[in-house]
Amino acid sequence: MNGPRRVRPVLLVLGVGAVLVCGLPANAAPAEPAGRSRPAGDPEALALLADAARAARSRSWTGTQYVATWRAGVASSAVVQVHHDPQTGTRVSGGLPFAASSSPAVGLDEQLLDQLADRYALSVLGVGTCSGRRAQVVEARRSDGQVAGRFWLDTDTGLPLRREVWDPRGQRLRSSSYVDLVIDGHAAVLTPAERSAELPAGSEQAGSAPGWAAPARLPGGYAMFDSGRPAGGGAVLHQAYSDGLSTVSLFSQPGSLGQVPAGYRRQEVAGAPVWVRPGTPERLVWSGGGHVFTMISDAGHDDLLAAVGSLPRDGGTDEGFLHRLGRGLARVGSWIDPTS
Repeated sequence: MNGPRRVRPVLLVLGVGAVLVCGLPANAAPAEPAGRSRPAGDPEALALLADAARAARSRSWTGTQYVATWRAGVASSAVVQVHHDPQTGTRVSGGLPFAASSSPAVGLDEQLLDQLADRYALSVLGVGTCSGRRAQVVEARRSDGQVAGRFWLDTDTGLPLRREVWDPRGQRLRSSSYVDLVIDGHAAVLTPAERSAELPAGSEQAGSAPGWAAPARLPGGYAMFDSGRPAGGGAVLHQAYSDGLSTVSLFSQPGSLGQVPAGYRRQEVAGAPVWVRPGTPERLVWSGGGHVFTMISDAGHDDLLAAVGSLPRDGGTDEGFLHRLGRGLARVGSWIDPTS
């Protein structure tokens, strides 16, 4: 068995923030020409991503990762330590709260690859570099030809090293990359059937709530991939949607919405009020059809407003519900972010 392999960092952690705020790719070179043209929807691209997702889940590693987001013209960045063990899962420490909500595995999940391939045209750009390592670069494009995401996949280990995501306007949304990585060995790989049978710990399957039925899809190509009731959530129902690049978590519970805690701003969506707390993840709260909805997501703001517009909404208020809202939002956040 080979000893640990170290991906040597070639940029100083101290300098990461400065690079990210400028909006420039940090330590990732453009892909070299692949030597032949590849059609949209290249099956090799999907195969590389599937291999990378399996490698990320089946191998152990410890590394330093930077995560950056750009929302409403504001850049935020953090450096976190990530430790992954196939038996115990992924542990993230350090950095800002938003870092834990961004995928520490650089955003690859076998469960979401079907959504990615369904929503975007995938292609292999060729061989590039990331953190001094040669990497296959896979690109996802929208139907209008705009780039939606890029992945750098280590050619030696298959592990995903870097991910970039852009919104439909061509604005960068998120960037995450390892700058130091130690790979310790191999572990058993779950079969696809075993993977699809898994549910988050403490969850029970559920697909609808009294008074409304959750849609299977949201605007923007977001398809439901999970549904359940969080442990300790009582009447709260959670639906998870994804387009393969971003995720949308939708929580609903019976009631109506009164005054919203500080930090949320009112916004109108098709004449109905919605309260928004900017940041990553972004949070939106509103009431509709006898329910209170909370949406937590790293997707683009326009996508979130379109999703809200497809769901029940009204302008009702219930002051008796007010004092419970702040506590409820904090609890919902803890289900998404294990560090909160």
